[in-house]
This record gives sequence, structure tokens and C-alpha cells, in this order.
Amino acid sequence: MLLTALTLVTASQGWASIDGDLDRLINTLPEGHIHSIKVIEAQTGKVLFERNGDYNLLPASTVKTITAISAYHALGKNYRYTTALLSNRPISNAQKIYTGDLVLTFSGDPSLKRYDLAKLLASLRDNSIEVIKGNIWLDGSIYNGYPRASGASWDDHNICFSLLV
Repeated sequence: MLLTALTLVTASQGWASIDGDLDRLINTLPEGHIHSIKVIEAQTGKVLFERNGDYNLLPASTVKTITAISAYHALGKNYRYTTALLSNRPISNAQKIYTGDLVLTFSGDPSLKRYDLAKLLASLRDNSIEVIKGNIWLDGSIYNGYPRASGASWDDHNICFSLLV
């Protein structure tokens, strides 16, 4: 609702009265709410409006949407995540037993499902492999080991609102 109102305010009146308009919108939020708003002009980097901009709150859905749109713009419509099954020895159709290690590498695909992994492993069967004598490694090196964005509070993992830390 705040985003819709913000869009209407900026579309109809420009940035001249943004402080007053956004302050009025903020005042309509429920008592006890916590907000963090920062509006920056894209071309100049000039801060047009800021209230509690230094609070480390979880991003709202609008920020997630803007991030997705930016990723689409930067990566292009043909970008695809890759999940690959790699081997340290050649795989041939003549062998039923593969002796060696396999590595599943990930690229952060948010749509990856268990079914997709099963299908990837089934590709071995398509190559007549029935037994693997070796290890199957999961390569998650793309991830930095910290499962949350910088500044996220550990108390906020499973809730739809954020508390000031």
C-alpha cells in the first residue's frame, strides 16, 4: 500500500513535496511500527528522502521485486542457472560400474527441486551406469557460508516483520 501511494505521489506531483507526502503516509502506519525508508535519485545519487535509513531491517517485498527486476536487466532474459554433474573420469556407455568421484555443482538456482537432482543423476542410468564406486560430492562453493544478507538479525529469520536491533 505504501509503494502504491508512493508511486501515485511521485507520478502526480514530482519530487518537490516528497518529504511531506511520505511523512503523511508514514503517519498512517499502525502505532509501534518500525520503518526504514531511503529514496535516492538514480541519476545523481542525491538522497531525496530518508527516515531511519541506518536501521538494519529485513527488506520489504518491494525491495525484493526491484532486485529481481535489476537482475533480469543485468543478466538478460536468456540467463539460466546451471547445476552440473561433473566426473573426474570419463563416463562411457560401455561401462556399468563407474569408478571415481562425481561432483554436483550449484549456481544458486532458486527453482531447483529434488526432482531436478534426481533427473540429473538419472542421466547416469541413461549412460548405462548402474553402480557408482566412489563419492558424490556437493559443491556449494558459490555460497559464502553465511545464509542471510549482511545486517540481518538472527531473530528475524521466520517472521514477516522486523524488530529494531
